[in-house]
Amino acid sequence: MVETIVRRTTLIVADIEKSREFYQQTLGMTVFWEDDFVLSGKGLPADDPHAKTHLVILKCQDPSIGMIGLLEFIDPPLPKPAEQRDTLRIGDIVLLLSVDDVNEIYEKIKGQDYRIVAEPHDWEVTGSDGAVMKLRTLSLFDQDGYFVELNQTLS
Repeated sequence: MVETIVRRTTLIVADIEKSREFYQQTLGMTVFWEDDFVLSGKGLPADDPHAKTHLVILKCQDPSIGMIGLLEFIDPPLPKPAEQRDTLRIGDIVLLLSVDDVNEIYEKIKGQDYRIVAEPHDWEVTGSDGAVMKLRTLSLFDQDGYFVELNQTLS
């Protein structure tokens, strides 16, 4: 049987500094690795197979899994999508992150360039072990249109 571990999800972003503000400053992720590099022409299906890019990999508490990469195409830059979406579609991703204070994050981001889908609210879900979990959740689209759900476990 093949063993698989999800180590990182990489997000293609329009402005890496704006994205860092959310994932690093607001959510408290730290830099694991960062560099500029030119694509090799293999692997990533880019319009320009030899584009210059900048990648920063951010980590949470685990030293080797659950990382988020932010990848900006610098030369040539990628065009931003023409439309702003408010619903999910096939091919989209949902980033689900556990945080320790949903309300604090909400206070930091409200009024900024994020589309809030649901302000902080409490709800319950049955976990895989059958126990009821109480959560406080904030959901939003970030500045690049990625859907992010932030969950705080309540006691």
